[in-house]
Parts: sequence; C-alpha cells; structure tokens
Amino acid sequence: MRYCYTIIGSVHTVTGAIIDSVYEVCARPEYAELLRQEIQQALDEEGGWNKTTLSKLRKVDSFMKEVQRMYPPSAIGFRRLVKEPLTFSDGLHIPAGTFVCVVVAPQNQGDDDDQNKASFDGYRYYRKRLRNPDSTRNDYTATDADHLTFSHGRYACPGRHIASAEIKMALAHLLLKYDFKFPEGKGRPANLNLHELSFPDPAGRIMLKQRPGQADVL
Repeated sequence: MRYCYTIIGSVHTVTGAIIDSVYEVCARPEYAELLRQEIQQALDEEGGWNKTTLSKLRKVDSFMKEVQRMYPPSAIGFRRLVKEPLTFSDGLHIPAGTFVCVVVAPQNQGDDDDQNKASFDGYRYYRKRLRNPDSTRNDYTATDADHLTFSHGRYACPGRHIASAEIKMALAHLLLKYDFKFPEGKGRPANLNLHELSFPDPAGRIMLKQRPGQADVL
C-alpha cells in the first residue's frame, strides 16, 4: 500500500500536471507564444538547461501553479491523524484517532485579494512576483496556508522541487517542438475523480504538429 501511494504521489502527480498543462495550452492558445518566447530566451541566455535556466521561466512557473490550483491532484490536503486528544482555544475537541484534512479547491486556494478565483489566469502568480520580486512566496514550489497542494510546514512534499524541474522541462520541450490543439469540435476533457484523487482523462486526445526548424531542447 505504501508503494502504491508513493507511485501516486511521485509519478502520477508529475505526469498529471504535464497533461493538465498541455490541455490548458490547447484550451487557451493565447498563452502558447508568450511561454515559448520566455523559454527560448532563457535557453539562449544560459546556453541550455541548468538551474538558472529554470529560475528564469517565471511565466511558465506561474502557468503551472495556476494549473495546479485549478486542477489539484487531490481534493484534500494536509492529511493528519490525531494521535492524542486535542482541544483548540475555541473549545473544539478532536479525539485521538481522528483523521483530519483540508479541502484543496480553486476557491479555497489563493490570497484574499485574489480576484476571480474560480477563473483560470495563467499569469496570476507572475504578476504577484513582479510586485514582490525578492519573494519566493509565489513560486510553484512555495507552500503556505493558501496553497496546500504540496502540504505545508515540516511535512511539505520533499520532492516538489524535482517535480517542478521535470514539468518545466517537459512542457518546454513540447511547446518549442510542437504546435498542439484539440481535435475539431472537441474541448478540454474533464478530469476523472476516484475518491479524493483527480486524474486527467486517459481517453483525451490532442493533435500535434512538429514546428519547422525546432530541434530537441532536452
């Protein structure tokens, strides 16, 4: 069982994030060219892939974080099992053995000053970073009380930085090498839900066309 949860938590979440990101580019093609420009500029400046290249993909990072906000891999986060009876300052009592968690949904994630939480905005976190460029609070890998997909605190997902790099590089490869869209008359496939988990529809289809003059970037 632990092995199954490890697979779901590492492989499924990364591949799901890539597929959801591709679906969103297909559904919102206005983002594709601006993301390509940022990726190409970062690769040209750094001479290829390294840690600094990844840090320069701020629009891509924002797009990924918004995809994660709208399509979290699980409807609940911050799972905890109460080992000892716990009473909060307001009198709420939780007995030992209680399983507690927090709802992770678009309307629950984001700062109080966020507008249109129910709508997709791929540059939501890019604009926030421009307002506070020295802060990492709006990074894809950042966790806080408003962003609990990776949990928070001591037990935040230890692999989220590797996952971020994998998703960015895969998405960059796809964006630079291919044009893609949904088949004529088709829209974004709805994600499938199993208990609290969410999965991109494996029956979903997109159309790919190799862009001329584009070599592999990985």
